[in-house]
Amino acid sequence: MQRKQVILSYPLFFLAGLFLTSQIGLHSNAYAVDPIGDGEVVECVVTAEDFADFPAVQRALQIKEQADQANLADLELLWFEVRQHIEPMDLRGKEEFKQQVIVRLQQDRERLVAVKAALDQMEGEDRGSDELRSSLGKLIGSETASGILDDARSLLEEEDPRHPIFSAAPSSFGWRANEITVAKTLFTYAMLETFSGRNLSDTNSGLLSQLSLFYRTSLPTHLGLEQIQDLCLAFRSDSITDGPCPTEEAWNLCIPNAGYVYGGTIPNYGLGYWGTGRDDRFCGSDCSALIAFTHSTATRLSTMMAEYVAREKTDGFEAFQGEDYSDGRKTELFFQIETKMPIEWGEIVKTEKHARFYFMVDYNFEELLKQFDVINPSSTADLQPGDIMLWRWNRKPDADPGVWGRSGHMAIFLESRGEDSLIAVEANRANDKSFEGVIFRLYDLNREGKDTYVLRRRAD
Repeated sequence: MQRKQVILSYPLFFLAGLFLTSQIGLHSNAYAVDPIGDGEVVECVVTAEDFADFPAVQRALQIKEQADQANLADLELLWFEVRQHIEPMDLRGKEEFKQQVIVRLQQDRERLVAVKAALDQMEGEDRGSDELRSSLGKLIGSETASGILDDARSLLEEEDPRHPIFSAAPSSFGWRANEITVAKTLFTYAMLETFSGRNLSDTNSGLLSQLSLFYRTSLPTHLGLEQIQDLCLAFRSDSITDGPCPTEEAWNLCIPNAGYVYGGTIPNYGLGYWGTGRDDRFCGSDCSALIAFTHSTATRLSTMMAEYVAREKTDGFEAFQGEDYSDGRKTELFFQIETKMPIEWGEIVKTEKHARFYFMVDYNFEELLKQFDVINPSSTADLQPGDIMLWRWNRKPDADPGVWGRSGHMAIFLESRGEDSLIAVEANRANDKSFEGVIFRLYDLNREGKDTYVLRRRAD
């Protein structure tokens, strides 16, 4: 079956900044997506000027532009540092350097496996943030998919000797999607080797402050300083003072990415504007954080919260019933109430009233209700640019086979492509590594096995 292709074109002034990015295969103005319908190739032509009345869409396109440009800039900065170091070497010296980088990747994977195992033994906040845990899994890999570190090692081990990775410009390789993350990770470890650094704090802070798509997340202190300092991607927060995503924690993990980080949050997401300071650079996001920023939501959004906004505005108070989906399973909300109820609330009866109160207090739910209307489209013709597409479905977490819950995904509607098909912009990545970052995708409005909701942001 053919893969559908969506082509979005922009005016010359917009494309000018993306020209170099397209040379490394990011395809800012073209993206192949999963097969839908009969699989024919579909073209969609839009311009940035088309969205002058839709600021949320313009912000999303601005983030996509910055992410596309940042991917190339990050690769070029790291590659230039490495190339300067190895250029004077003879062939033997370059081969020794290559092997040292491979050893770094292998050893650091072992250290990260130990870190993840230590976190798995903990509870609550001591287990680490969502972005830390998901990124560790992505770096390490699983039984069904290789991790970023192994992929980076393979990229170096299998290089074409006629086209050496550390000598040829990144733009000459045609890397795209997950390959960008893999290459960026490889160059990061090679850069560490040029400084003989134990971790990123031992390298050039001026260089690090120029990198954008490197998401920072705190490392729990219970891991111990010695274990943390041995991680190549670890650094002290005071060692990089003017880059994106600053934190107050003493040690952080710096996560190379192509624009998507599960659990990642955009700085100043709720301010409704793109600031001018260096700390406002986009450094990675998940689907709901992207929409929290573009739509200036009252709180950091999640697909769970968005579903309850839609359900309350449609069904009223019954959206918070204790059981759901007619098969007696507890809702995701009630699972959270029973397992994560703040201790300071004391022992209270866990009813629908308390569930709703929990949302009102902890999730600023009342303000979210004021910000959105629910749209019930009969077809995509009823949608307008900037509408939030939300799909939610039942799942059984591998980590806890006894608990059922819900998963979801959010995207920003751009344009209709027929009665039931649409183009959206989103932050996303595929488990098979076929796409990753801030991308354009073609979707069916109603997707098998998934509940569809559409939210429209009210004017302030």
